[in-house]
Amino acid sequence: PGLYYMRMPSLYNREIIPPTFSYEIENVSVRRGTIGCFKGTVNGSYPFEIIWYLNNRELISNDHYEMSMKQDYSETFLTGLIDYIISLKIFNCTFNDIGKYTVLVRNEAGDASCSAFLVIEGIVKKFAI
Repeated sequence: PGLYYMRMPSLYNREIIPPTFSYEIENVSVRRGTIGCFKGTVNGSYPFEIIWYLNNRELISNDHYEMSMKQDYSETFLTGLIDYIISLKIFNCTFNDIGKYTVLVRNEAGDASCSAFLVIEGIVKKFAI
């Protein structure tokens, strides 16, 4: 038996990959007073900045909006990339939560975004797109 050496890539010379969506967020239809949830999957070079918007207005995490991101290794063996599940939960949905939701994911190499709509069953609201 001999000695074996494995060449490891340098963390300082790694390629920075811009974010891309593996799964984009989809439209959500909920009953008034329930929880609405948008979920998507993004990959690329971590760290990411993630910004959520409702009708082009930036949202802030609070008691009404819960934003999260967690690693998902389930498809890493296929792609070689780590996926990150991003989500936005909207608690106690009301008329004011109806609209176009956009998530922007950004890193050093670029950005990606996608949008979807939240509607409340039985309520129609007009707004500019």
